[in-house]
Amino acid sequence: MAINFELNTKITDKTELLQEFFRTFPSYAENEDNKNLITNAWNFLCNISNNVQRDANTPYHLHPMRIAAILANNNLDTQTIVAAFLHNIFTIDNVSEEQIQQMFGNEVLKIILGTSKLNNIKVKNKTLQEADNIRKMLFAMVDDLRIILVKLADRLDRLRNIKNIAIEEQKSIASEAIDIWAPLAGRLGMSNVKSEFEDLSLKFTNPDVFLHLKKIVDMKKDERANYLEKAQKEIYKAAN
Repeated sequence: MAINFELNTKITDKTELLQEFFRTFPSYAENEDNKNLITNAWNFLCNISNNVQRDANTPYHLHPMRIAAILANNNLDTQTIVAAFLHNIFTIDNVSEEQIQQMFGNEVLKIILGTSKLNNIKVKNKTLQEADNIRKMLFAMVDDLRIILVKLADRLDRLRNIKNIAIEEQKSIASEAIDIWAPLAGRLGMSNVKSEFEDLSLKFTNPDVFLHLKKIVDMKKDERANYLEKAQKEIYKAAN
């Protein structure tokens, strides 16, 4: 089972937040060139988005940092971390592709552009077959799987932070997660991400079942065993 390291994104100072990233994921600071690339990307993001707010009136830079932390938990390379910081940078005025290429290289630019391309895809579906077709289409659209990985992390962070939006929109995002993104995460070997997609999706699509299952999981071992044995007997009884 993968270990999830929790990054403290409640830190308000941007420089301290980057240092927290390196403390939480020290492997990214072991190579000086990699550390400098990540630092430069973070500083560029913070400077260019200084007065930009996201929908929930939160600083723009927090969402990219959370995405980077999800990917760092899955040991993605430095270029992917940098692309996570800058995945939506072209929505900000006065940022050019040439500028990103010169500062951070062709690989980073390619991942950013690929992620932006996926943002234009409508992934709403009504059947399992449609969901499967959408997943196949996403794979067909990219020639670098890191693009899908950044998108997965973006969707997971969105799912983690939807409690303040309308209930119907919550259900729509959660349904998309279980139909599209959870299977993709499983196929790409990100079992921890897949499990969280499934848990959070259930939480927002069927909160009563989620709370019931959570109550079972939180039981002591003996209590859980007794509960499951009783449930098993009831099932056998109903079947006969």
